[in-house]
This record gives sequence, C-alpha cells and structure tokens, in this order.
Amino acid sequence: MIVYKTESFEVESSSTQDAIQMVKNGGGSPTGLVSYRATSTVKTIPQSSVHSLNRFIPPGTMFARLIKKVTGEQPCPVKCLERVQLMNQWGWWKCWRERKTIAGWIAGEARKRGHNITESNALDILKAAFKELKTAK
Repeated sequence: MIVYKTESFEVESSSTQDAIQMVKNGGGSPTGLVSYRATSTVKTIPQSSVHSLNRFIPPGTMFARLIKKVTGEQPCPVKCLERVQLMNQWGWWKCWRERKTIAGWIAGEARKRGHNITESNALDILKAAFKELKTAK
C-alpha cells in the first residue's frame, strides 16, 4: 500500500508551476492542513499533464484559487478559510454530494461583495467546474 501525504501552502504566484517550484524551494506559508490518501498500487502521473495535478489538489484549496483567479480577490479571511479546510477534509466526492451547500456559501459571500448571484447561479457554476475537472485529460 502507498500512502500519500499532502501539505497545503499559501503561495502568491501567477502559475501553478511557479507555485510548486516556490514551495519546493521552501517558500509559501503553511496552512496547517495535511491530508492523506492511500492506494494499493503505484500510479505514474505524466509530468506534462497539468490536469492530473487536479486530483492531488484538495477541493477547498482548488476553489479558493479559482475564486482568486476569477475575481481577483482573496477569499474572505476567516469564514472562507474554515470552509476551505472543511472541503479539503471532505475530499472531492463529499464536496460533490454537498454541492448545494457549497453553492449557497459562494452565493452568500458573492452577495456580501456586491455581486448579484443566486444559489442556482452558483450551483450551475459549481457543476460546470466539476464537469471540467472530470472531462479534463
């Protein structure tokens, strides 16, 4: 059995590869979140496949990055960080099952920032993001 240990870091970077290199070189601020995944076989992941990395980035971290990239704003400092950590603990499958809850969080925070968005709009965006991750090769 192989056990993978993933630690999360906050990094200011314009690209995924730059962020990875910064963390490899000791940069970034640890978030304190550690996740584990176990598998019975070793799987080789092609270095050239950026989408393959999505499976190893916890869902809360992925959505926090997506929010920053789309809006140009950091997710809210306290409540959103708690939600990011909760989503990371849940993992991708449970986040999919809790998508209506997550869409409600997204819509509520967007409205606080002056955006006109409903839970239904946020759910559609969330479904599209999951679909993109699923179909990415």
